[in-house]
Amino acid sequence: MRTATAEALAWRVEVPESVAAAGWSGDGVLAVADLGGQVTLLDGRDGAVLGTGPAHPGGVHTLAWQPRGDVLATGGADGRVALRDAGRREHHVDLGGWVHALRWSPSGDRLAVGAGRDLVLLDPAGGVLARWDGQPSTVTDVVWSRDGSRVGAAAYGGLRWYAVARPAPEPVRTLDGGGSLLVARVSPDGRWVASGNQDASVHVWRLWSGEDAEMAGYPEKVDVLAFDRTGRWLANGGTTEVHLWDFSGAGPAGRAPRRLPGHDAQLSALAWQPTGDLLASAGRDGGLAVWAPATVTRRVPRLDLDAGARVTALAWSPDGARVAAGTREGAVLALCP
Repeated sequence: MRTATAEALAWRVEVPESVAAAGWSGDGVLAVADLGGQVTLLDGRDGAVLGTGPAHPGGVHTLAWQPRGDVLATGGADGRVALRDAGRREHHVDLGGWVHALRWSPSGDRLAVGAGRDLVLLDPAGGVLARWDGQPSTVTDVVWSRDGSRVGAAAYGGLRWYAVARPAPEPVRTLDGGGSLLVARVSPDGRWVASGNQDASVHVWRLWSGEDAEMAGYPEKVDVLAFDRTGRWLANGGTTEVHLWDFSGAGPAGRAPRRLPGHDAQLSALAWQPTGDLLASAGRDGGLAVWAPATVTRRVPRLDLDAGARVTALAWSPDGARVAAGTREGAVLALCP
């Protein structure tokens, strides 16, 4: 049985429906997307409702704030991307397929979108810069190279990378493997890209040699993974334990993961602190934990809390002072670990 760390709970509020995604703006606004189709904007200090964001009938699947900018991008089951700036001006782009993933380039001047089986590149006002239709399956995630010169689509069979400056129909690099990819992340140092997969594996490639490795044998599909801010540690789910892979030196091949057994159910979300070394993890049973992996000796979390329902989203504030968790029942919690 979990022991609630009540003093770490800053606030708790409810949104209309199950939380699908959450993200903080640079000035402390927490945007929460729900499967009822609404985006709720909360004051990160106390959880007060500031207003609503773009609506997506059928459900909002994903959102992202523009780096060093003020544009909130959202996408959902209506096949549209909405771009809303601080002046509440909205641009809507109909892409014709469910929007499962979107991600800003490192500079914030381009937005990559996975819509159905298409990868689309937009500018901050919604102009279509490029699109690559007909990927092998639904685009489940999108990634950027560290310098923003390449954008990648995760789908069945691997990752296909395209040049951004002079878009051409064919990929400039294809990284095969991984089966049906569910989630992909590039390490902050730009050396690696990792995917979590339907076949209960984690696949990693070295950029750009293509040298790869696979960590297989998980009990269930791996649909959550995250690199820390240094690029040394990759955390992944697929089990009830957090697995930490060491990417220092030659990488994780031949190494065993560090295991953090703090959950009673399959992991459902992972997020590293952007300014420090804390790792937040959550499970399908509502278990929420915060770890300090670099100093863990007894493999116990520094914070252990019951969110009351499956945690579906985790997001750290930009200053790393708070981590927000959203649940399937529509609760949003902010913790100060």
